[in-house]
Amino acid sequence: MNRHRQRGVVLITSLIILLIASMLALYMFGGFTQDEKISGNTREKARAVDAAFASLNQAKFWLGQLDNAYAGDWVSGVECVEASTTPVICSNALSAPTSLPWTLGVTPTLGAMSVSAAGGVGTYATGTRFHIEYLGTVGSNPGVGMYRVTSMASGGNAAAVAVQQAVFQVSTDSQDISGG
Repeated sequence: MNRHRQRGVVLITSLIILLIASMLALYMFGGFTQDEKISGNTREKARAVDAAFASLNQAKFWLGQLDNAYAGDWVSGVECVEASTTPVICSNALSAPTSLPWTLGVTPTLGAMSVSAAGGVGTYATGTRFHIEYLGTVGSNPGVGMYRVTSMASGGNAAAVAVQQAVFQVSTDSQDISGG
């Protein structure tokens, strides 16, 4: 009879150990799932930052082209009231750059950017957008104009969004920076 009791205790102990091992395994798998979500969110945020930076660079390139920012005088812009597909300099600022979606700005076409509202691998949830605002000249130097460019983009889902802003000086003078 003593032997049967020992076998019963061993059986119950084994079941308890098995239950604890199963709970630990479930906890670990839950942690792995959470790590995957964090990793995916970090990746999508990085994609959003990269796309916003590309949009910022496109606006910077456009500002540097002949007659876009300076056409005999600085282009001070027009009152922008809606979104556009072609770049324009606005005389008004974005009221709240971090409140999305914007109703102002330019939606540029970035080469290999595939946009799908559903998001997913290899796509962006929304296209990029930038807004160019004229700020005036630098002090008493009429040869340097200042422009604030704000850009936004999303990653593969609409929750991963980045907004970037930079101020660019555009000069009417050329300068040799080669050191020679």
